[in-house]
Amino acid sequence: MQQTRRGSDSTQLTHVASTGQAASRTVFSRRVGPSSSTKPKESCDKRFAGANSVSSQTMTLADIANIQSLLSKREEDVHALLSKQLEDVCANCHVPTTRTKAGEAVVLKRCTACRLVKYCSVDCQKAHRKYHKQACKKRAAELKDEQLYEQGLERAEGDFCPICTLPIPLPMSEHSLHFVCCMKRVCDGCLLASERQRGSTDTCPFCRTPTNDGDDESNLAMIQKRIDAGDAEAFDFLANKYYFGALGLETDVKRAIELSLVLQWAVKHWQLAAVKGHAESRHWLGFAEGRKATRQHAPIEMVVMSMSRHFLISAKLGYKDSFDLIEKFFSHGVVTEAQYAEALKGYQDASNEVKSHQRDEARGVVWHSFMDGN
Repeated sequence: MQQTRRGSDSTQLTHVASTGQAASRTVFSRRVGPSSSTKPKESCDKRFAGANSVSSQTMTLADIANIQSLLSKREEDVHALLSKQLEDVCANCHVPTTRTKAGEAVVLKRCTACRLVKYCSVDCQKAHRKYHKQACKKRAAELKDEQLYEQGLERAEGDFCPICTLPIPLPMSEHSLHFVCCMKRVCDGCLLASERQRGSTDTCPFCRTPTNDGDDESNLAMIQKRIDAGDAEAFDFLANKYYFGALGLETDVKRAIELSLVLQWAVKHWQLAAVKGHAESRHWLGFAEGRKATRQHAPIEMVVMSMSRHFLISAKLGYKDSFDLIEKFFSHGVVTEAQYAEALKGYQDASNEVKSHQRDEARGVVWHSFMDGN
């Protein structure tokens, strides 16, 4: 049974015996009729627009950096989650290590470039390459930067005197002698101590091999002996002698010029040496990074920043040329005070580490009696 009445607002209200129908019509009438939420919606829109205008005016570089940091952290969390989920699953066919494929146990191998995903076979890796290529290149570049800037922060093993075990001041050629008999570099302080103890300089201070007064044939024989023993230092030493035409060896000038023009070969070897703690290689790598940024038409600030990252490391290793450049950058306002203070402290610490009483006494002494392999 239905009852109908008309109100003062000329709105017809219908009462239905069924509760469900009444509820349905009531909700429907509220959706299509005039709503009291229209005004708050407009006010919300105004508040939102106002907030945007205020934030755009008050946004600082620090705020932008914080937002970028949060986004980066979010991306890292997603990568970590995906890596955990795909830890033991082939990225292409999704077969886990707990199953067998074609009757054989599955052995998953990581992508050697990015280390993010695993594959059960070379075929799966090739099939998945087009989907994985972009992420692989990005992560491989990140890993390369991590290795380049987080390793090689201490002097290389070959930079320490084998007798006093102290790092040799840079440049090492001015503060030590290289002996081809054992391919060891002995600092001036230990050379002086050896001469005072034995009263002569006719033997190597480290291995006691008699010196041969600069006989090229004997020197080459000792170098070859170290090469036959697989001494990497001997290979590098002989290559330098061929390059400069020393020890009676012929120089291939044409080949030397060709090699000097291939900068990317030099950069590759500088990188390998830099991550092992070779300060001079790190220094030249800074120039290479600056040249690369310049060719990409980067702003001068970006060029200096790319160079300074390497110069800061080599300066803290005690390389004076790098510290001088950081000091020059600071005087021109392109390096921050904090970076300069970091370089200064690191350089001073490295300089103090190489000091010894014997080296102070040996300063200025010319070691004509010892065989110099440089």
